[in-house]
Amino acid sequence: MNLCLEWSFLKGLLESGQVKPVIDSVYPLERTADAFRYYEREHPRGKVVIRIE
Repeated sequence: MNLCLEWSFLKGLLESGQVKPVIDSVYPLERTADAFRYYEREHPRGKVVIRIE
């Protein structure tokens, strides 16, 4: 399966709700260093998101 087809398949799963990303925490861009420290020290169970607005 080529990469384009794989992304298309994954997009379909996300849009249908069959797969849901697990978000552990969200940090604003100004706290990027805190987000990386949290990721390294706390071993989050989901994604650590850096929000850009």
